[in-house]
Amino acid sequence: MAATGLWAGSQVRIAELMPRDEALLADEEGDFSGWIELHNAGSAAVNLAGWALSVDPEQPAQWTLAERWLEPG
Repeated sequence: MAATGLWAGSQVRIAELMPRDEALLADEEGDFSGWIELHNAGSAAVNLAGWALSVDPEQPAQWTLAERWLEPG
């Protein structure tokens, strides 16, 4: 994954990545799906609304994040 757009210059980093979760953390529906953990190393909260992740350079916004404030630390 590459840092582009809103990610570039930010203190938000991918701390952990689980592309395929088969038994660790269930979501609200009880399904096990992939997940990421983000860490804000900066000194100010960051709104993640509109940020996106992708594994395909041809489709840079495969997964768009909802509005959520990520506090420092």
